[in-house]
Amino acid sequence: MLNIDDFIHEKAEIIRNDKSNSASYLADITIDFINEFISNDSFYQNRTELLQGLSKFANAVCKAKSLMAPIFNHTHTILNFIEDLPKHERNIKEIRDLVKKETKALKEKSVFAKNKIHSLGSKSIINHNNIFTLSYSGHVK
Repeated sequence: MLNIDDFIHEKAEIIRNDKSNSASYLADITIDFINEFISNDSFYQNRTELLQGLSKFANAVCKAKSLMAPIFNHTHTILNFIEDLPKHERNIKEIRDLVKKETKALKEKSVFAKNKIHSLGSKSIINHNNIFTLSYSGHVK
Protein backbone atom coordinates (compact mmCIF):
# COMPACT_ATOMS: atom_id res chain seq x y z
CA MET A 1 0.00 0.00 0.00
CA LEU A 2 1.23 3.50 -0.84
CA ASN A 3 2.08 5.93 1.91
CA ILE A 4 0.79 9.49 1.63
CA ASP A 5 3.99 10.91 0.09
CA ASP A 6 4.14 8.18 -2.55
CA PHE A 7 0.45 8.71 -3.34
CA ILE A 8 0.95 12.45 -3.77
CA HIS A 9 4.05 11.98 -5.91
CA GLU A 10 2.37 9.36 -8.10
CA LYS A 11 -0.75 11.46 -8.74
CA ALA A 12 1.26 14.65 -9.36
CA GLU A 13 3.39 12.77 -11.91
CA ILE A 14 0.26 11.58 -13.72
CA ILE A 15 -0.90 15.19 -13.98
CA ARG A 16 2.58 16.48 -14.92
CA ASN A 17 3.13 13.89 -17.64
CA ASP A 18 -0.25 14.33 -19.32
CA LYS A 19 0.48 16.33 -22.46
CA SER A 20 -2.75 15.76 -24.36
CA ASN A 21 -5.74 16.52 -22.13
CA SER A 22 -7.39 19.82 -21.29
CA ALA A 23 -7.17 21.64 -17.97
CA SER A 24 -10.80 20.84 -17.20
CA TYR A 25 -10.20 17.13 -17.84
CA LEU A 26 -7.15 17.17 -15.57
CA ALA A 27 -9.12 19.08 -12.92
CA ASP A 28 -11.79 16.37 -13.01
CA ILE A 29 -9.09 13.70 -12.67
CA THR A 30 -7.74 15.68 -9.71
CA ILE A 31 -11.17 15.46 -8.07
CA ASP A 32 -11.06 11.68 -8.60
CA PHE A 33 -7.63 11.64 -6.92
CA ILE A 34 -9.02 13.68 -4.01
CA ASN A 35 -11.80 11.12 -3.61
CA GLU A 36 -9.19 8.37 -3.65
CA PHE A 37 -7.24 10.26 -0.98
CA ILE A 38 -10.37 10.81 1.12
CA SER A 39 -11.24 7.12 0.89
CA ASN A 40 -7.86 6.05 2.23
CA ASP A 41 -8.27 6.52 5.96
CA SER A 42 -4.67 5.45 6.60
CA PHE A 43 -3.57 8.87 5.29
CA TYR A 44 -5.19 10.79 8.15
CA GLN A 45 -6.77 10.28 11.54
CA ASN A 46 -8.43 13.64 12.10
CA ARG A 47 -9.52 16.85 10.40
CA THR A 48 -6.12 18.56 10.85
CA GLU A 49 -4.22 15.67 9.26
CA LEU A 50 -6.78 15.57 6.44
CA LEU A 51 -6.28 19.28 5.74
CA GLN A 52 -2.50 18.98 5.93
CA GLY A 53 -2.42 15.99 3.59
CA LEU A 54 -4.83 17.54 1.08
CA SER A 55 -2.89 20.82 1.20
CA LYS A 56 0.29 18.94 0.36
CA PHE A 57 -1.55 17.13 -2.44
CA ALA A 58 -3.02 20.40 -3.79
CA ASN A 59 0.40 22.04 -3.82
CA ALA A 60 1.94 19.11 -5.69
CA VAL A 61 -0.71 18.90 -8.42
CA CYS A 62 -0.88 22.68 -8.81
CA LYS A 63 2.90 22.77 -9.20
CA ALA A 64 2.70 19.92 -11.74
CA LYS A 65 0.51 22.06 -14.04
CA SER A 66 0.95 25.58 -12.71
CA LEU A 67 -0.80 27.26 -15.66
CA MET A 68 -4.00 25.23 -15.36
CA ALA A 69 -6.33 27.30 -13.19
CA PRO A 70 -9.11 24.68 -12.93
CA ILE A 71 -6.78 22.36 -11.00
CA PHE A 72 -6.05 25.16 -8.52
CA ASN A 73 -9.72 26.11 -8.31
CA HIS A 74 -10.94 22.56 -7.68
CA THR A 75 -8.33 21.66 -5.08
CA HIS A 76 -8.75 24.93 -3.20
CA THR A 77 -12.53 24.72 -3.34
CA ILE A 78 -12.29 21.41 -1.46
CA LEU A 79 -9.71 22.75 1.01
CA ASN A 80 -11.87 25.80 1.71
CA PHE A 81 -14.91 23.58 2.12
CA ILE A 82 -13.15 21.54 4.81
CA GLU A 83 -11.84 24.67 6.55
CA ASP A 84 -15.36 26.14 6.58
CA LEU A 85 -16.92 23.12 8.28
CA PRO A 86 -18.01 23.91 11.83
CA LYS A 87 -15.07 23.61 14.22
CA HIS A 88 -17.07 21.34 16.50
CA GLU A 89 -17.34 18.75 13.68
CA ARG A 90 -14.70 16.22 14.70
CA ASN A 91 -16.23 13.00 13.42
CA ILE A 92 -13.81 12.11 10.62
CA LYS A 93 -16.30 9.74 8.97
CA GLU A 94 -18.87 12.54 8.80
CA ILE A 95 -16.24 14.92 7.40
CA ARG A 96 -15.27 12.31 4.80
CA ASP A 97 -18.90 11.91 3.72
CA LEU A 98 -19.40 15.67 3.50
CA VAL A 99 -16.25 16.07 1.40
CA LYS A 100 -17.35 13.29 -0.94
CA LYS A 101 -20.69 15.05 -1.41
CA GLU A 102 -18.86 18.29 -2.14
CA THR A 103 -16.58 16.66 -4.72
CA LYS A 104 -19.63 15.14 -6.39
CA ALA A 105 -21.30 18.56 -6.51
CA LEU A 106 -18.11 20.10 -7.90
CA LYS A 107 -17.97 17.53 -10.70
CA GLU A 108 -21.65 18.14 -11.49
CA LYS A 109 -20.97 21.89 -11.74
CA SER A 110 -18.07 21.12 -14.05
CA VAL A 111 -20.27 19.02 -16.34
CA PHE A 112 -22.89 21.78 -16.37
CA ALA A 113 -20.26 24.38 -17.31
CA LYS A 114 -18.88 22.19 -20.10
CA ASN A 115 -22.38 21.64 -21.51
CA LYS A 116 -22.96 25.40 -21.39
CA ILE A 117 -19.73 26.02 -23.31
CA HIS A 118 -20.74 23.47 -25.93
CA SER A 119 -24.22 24.92 -26.23
CA LEU A 120 -23.16 28.56 -26.49
CA GLY A 121 -20.15 27.76 -28.65
CA SER A 122 -22.08 25.75 -31.18
CA LYS A 123 -24.51 28.64 -31.65
CA SER A 124 -21.60 31.00 -32.30
CA ILE A 125 -20.17 29.00 -35.18
CA ILE A 126 -23.38 28.62 -37.16
CA ASN A 127 -22.97 29.67 -40.80
CA HIS A 128 -19.22 29.15 -40.58
CA ASN A 129 -18.53 32.31 -38.60
CA ASN A 130 -14.88 32.77 -37.73
CA ILE A 131 -14.19 32.69 -34.01
CA PHE A 132 -10.89 33.81 -32.49
CA THR A 133 -9.94 32.40 -29.12
CA LEU A 134 -6.84 32.43 -26.97
CA SER A 135 -7.77 29.10 -25.49
CA TYR A 136 -6.30 25.72 -26.26
CA SER A 137 -9.13 24.05 -24.38
CA GLY A 138 -10.48 20.82 -25.70
CA HIS A 139 -13.95 22.23 -25.13
CA VAL A 140 -13.28 25.20 -27.35
CA LYS A 141 -11.90 22.91 -30.05
